[in-house]
Amino acid sequence: MMMAGSMKLFGADLFGLSMTAVIQGTLTIPALYLLGRELSGRWVGLLAAGLIAISYTHIHFSRIVTTASPLLFAILSFYFLFRGLRLQRNVCFALAGISMGIGLLTYYPSRVLVILVVMLFLWMLIWKRDVVADLKSGWITLSAGALLAFGPMLSVVLFDFSAFVGRSNLVALWKPTVMTHLMGKYGVDSTSQVWLEQFKRTFLTFFLYPDASTHFGFPGPMVNALTAVLLILGFGYALRHLRDERYFTLATWLLATLLLGGVSTNDPPFWPHLVIALPAVMLLAAIAGERAWKIFVEAMPKSWQWGVGFA
Repeated sequence: MMMAGSMKLFGADLFGLSMTAVIQGTLTIPALYLLGRELSGRWVGLLAAGLIAISYTHIHFSRIVTTASPLLFAILSFYFLFRGLRLQRNVCFALAGISMGIGLLTYYPSRVLVILVVMLFLWMLIWKRDVVADLKSGWITLSAGALLAFGPMLSVVLFDFSAFVGRSNLVALWKPTVMTHLMGKYGVDSTSQVWLEQFKRTFLTFFLYPDASTHFGFPGPMVNALTAVLLILGFGYALRHLRDERYFTLATWLLATLLLGGVSTNDPPFWPHLVIALPAVMLLAAIAGERAWKIFVEAMPKSWQWGVGFA
C-alpha cells in the first residue's frame, strides 16, 4: 500500500516506486532525532540524526524500496515504546505496537524487532519488575497494536511459520549447502573455522569489510571512520550501563542484528540484512560523541566553557 500510494503521487514507474524509499529514508532522520532525544537528550538526537544524514550507506539504501522501511518503523517503534515507559501512557504503547506491526510487514530484517522487544520485556522483569507490574496494561496494549497492524498476515504465520522468517531458512549457516559453500569460499576444512570467519567479517564490517551483496557493493566499511571510532566508545559505554534499559536495548539491537543477519547467514557482510542496525550504530556513536565533548569542555578553563559548552 505504501508503494501504491507513492506511485499514485509520483507516477506508475520506477521513479514513483523509488520515491517510497526516498520518503521513508528521509523521514528516518527526524525520527532518529526524536528517538535520540527520548533516550539521552536533544544533543544525542541531533548528533545521531546528523551522522545518519551523511551516512553513504543510509543514503544508498534510501533509494532501494525494500530496505528503507524497516529502519523507519524500527525507530518509531522504540521511540513510542520508550516514551510510553517514561510517560506511562497507553496511547504511546499502542503507537509502538502499531509501528512494530507495520514494520513486520516490510523487509525481513525487521523481524528482529520481535526479539528486541521480548528481550527488553524480559530484562525489565529481572531488573524492574515493579515497573512491569505498573505498566501491565501498556504491554498488553502494545501487543494488541502489533497484532492489529500485522493483520491478516498473522494467519499466514500461524499456518506456516517459515513464511515469517522468509529466506532465512535458505541462507542459514547450518544449512549443509551453505556450510559447504563457505568452506570453499574461505578455504577452510572445519565448521569452527567458518564460524570464526563469519564473526570476523560481520563484526568488522563497520571498520574493514565491504558489502558482499549486489545491492550496494561499496568498496569500504559500512560507516565512516569517525562513526566507527565513536561506535566502539558508545558500545563500551552501553556495556558498562546494561542495567539501564536504554543502553541494554541499543546494545542488543546491534548484537542481535549482527548475529542473526550476519554471522548466522550466507556470505556476510550482506548489508541489506544489517542495515537495520544503523539507527543503533548512530545512537551509540552519538552518545559517545556527546560524552566525549562534555569531558573535553569540563577540562577547559572555566572562562572558556561558556562559549563551547552545551546549552
